[in-house]
Amino acid sequence: MNLKNIINHKPLLITSALISIFIYFSYGGSFLNKDAELTLNVQKTHVDKLENQSNSEQLTLISSDWTGNPEYSKFIHEMVINLKGRHAHEIDLVSVQASLQDLLSFVLERYPQDGVAIFEYIITQAFELQAENILALIRNLNIYEKWYEENLLSLNDMNVLERDGKLWEKRYEIFSNLADEIWEKETNKKEYKQKVVQETLKRLNKSNDMAMSERLYILQTTIEEQFSDTPQSLLINKGLLANMYFRLDSVQQDLAQMPAIERQQALAQSRRQLGYTESSITDLAKQDALKELRWENGYQYMNDRDQLASSFQGQELQNKLGDLRTEYFNQQAATIEAEEKSGFMRYERPRVYGSN
Repeated sequence: MNLKNIINHKPLLITSALISIFIYFSYGGSFLNKDAELTLNVQKTHVDKLENQSNSEQLTLISSDWTGNPEYSKFIHEMVINLKGRHAHEIDLVSVQASLQDLLSFVLERYPQDGVAIFEYIITQAFELQAENILALIRNLNIYEKWYEENLLSLNDMNVLERDGKLWEKRYEIFSNLADEIWEKETNKKEYKQKVVQETLKRLNKSNDMAMSERLYILQTTIEEQFSDTPQSLLINKGLLANMYFRLDSVQQDLAQMPAIERQQALAQSRRQLGYTESSITDLAKQDALKELRWENGYQYMNDRDQLASSFQGQELQNKLGDLRTEYFNQQAATIEAEEKSGFMRYERPRVYGSN
């Protein structure tokens, strides 16, 4: 399975240090979809130091060997000034603090040996009061990303709901109530996408003056636009789209008004538009024919059942209903009886052409 289709990758780190720093300070350096940010191997050894050391231990890495270096001093000075200018007014926001993990990656790329210490020094100089919380947060982000990498294969085998549940369970375990703030944009984006699809379905549901092919095109386009770059795209297949489409009231009204042959042709054309092969369309047409016979049989049964209910009652009615179920459903008679005793009437539910 192509990893690019499973997760949203963070843009590749720019190889040129000058271009990288321009990108960071021109566009904000904030890429908060942390699940997609897999740290480059060249950085991992140095980032691991940040996870395993206390703040005081980390700061001892700052030595006179490099603090007096003019290049380092200029770089640190520029970074501190830029960070204060960009984030001083919002550094208390957890999302902003988390975005500084991108700065760590940039510093490590430029200074692989001393990057962790330089980064920590920059943070303590730029945001003295918040430095301890920022460094602790970034250590936890590193722990989370390592867990994500180690469990990526098993996560990809889960359905979207199960996967999201597992991710949020780990997020709360590591970050507690900060998790909601760190992934706020992800949550808001997901809710927005779902809302767009729901609004589209509502409009299509009432679009009685629109051709079936046009409705399906709008639905397909909307789903593609909203979910093509998300893990959910793996679950959005022909079957799911067909189920959403054929359950639209407007589509069912069109199909119900058609003669049987015309309806069969319309179903085939919709499935062709969904991407089904001709052999699959033929097989589905055979299934449609069998379903049609079952519904006709069920409707006739319900009609005879109502007549019996108007003429008999008590045990006599039950005996006659038992005979009637056997006549219409043979071996399924016991199942139909159990459903009716539970209050479920199979052939009173809506008929959905192309589905049930």
